[in-house]
Amino acid sequence: MSDTEIRFNDKPLVLEKPTSVEQLVKEQELPETGFAIALNNKVLPRSKWADKQLEHGDSVNLFRAIAGG
Repeated sequence: MSDTEIRFNDKPLVLEKPTSVEQLVKEQELPETGFAIALNNKVLPRSKWADKQLEHGDSVNLFRAIAGG
């Protein structure tokens, strides 16, 4: 199996093995809460992170929650 190239926060990232969104979050040592993930410009519910396998060319962007009013 060949490496999978994705973009993570607009930077290239090579995945050497099949990786779910949840695994990517853990591997990047991100906090467990306080942010959302957009996969190919669509917000991906946290409940789907474990099941969604990343594919070549995917774009993953992290959005941190901010307070406002």
